[in-house]
Amino acid sequence: MEEPPRRDPRGGGLTELPAEARARLRQHALAAVVAALRGRPRPAPPPGPGDPRLAAARGVFVSVYVGDELRGCLGSVEARDPLLAEVGRLAAQAACEDPRFRAIHPGELPALRVEISVLGECRRVAGPGEVEPGRHGVVVRRGDRTGVLLPQVGARHGWDGATLVRQAAVKAGIAPDEPGALSIAVFEAEVF
Repeated sequence: MEEPPRRDPRGGGLTELPAEARARLRQHALAAVVAALRGRPRPAPPPGPGDPRLAAARGVFVSVYVGDELRGCLGSVEARDPLLAEVGRLAAQAACEDPRFRAIHPGELPALRVEISVLGECRRVAGPGEVEPGRHGVVVRRGDRTGVLLPQVGARHGWDGATLVRQAAVKAGIAPDEPGALSIAVFEAEVF
């Protein structure tokens, strides 16, 4: 019988992946970035014991840093491909193709750091009062525009729930006084 997800004592959300699975995800993300920077094909996922959690499709984001500077962050709230393959694809794209940031170059590899956020299920909430920064990430929607912020974003900036929702709306290009209902959903993530 599988253990239920545990809460991360650091306040980041869920902890359900064993250390070995986290290490395989990190290893594959870094290998994919190195291959992309050197113009090589993305490597196959690393061999290892078949952990079904790595083969399952999950929502996931990969953030790439050089030192403490965010240089790319891409992902999807919705599950698409097996987690291990998706992390490799997103890591390479975040490092080289995120249009909001300057692409990482090979000389920056020694300072490269990858942060992986494996998402739990989304659930709708009635309003910002139900959003707990540091525990919840948010997805806000109005019409065809969507903004997503990960749980660690609110915690790093010291935002309350209302500010986190407002910033996700700004990211989506949604003006505060714009007519129409704003849909708010929250999720937790395992961040490592």
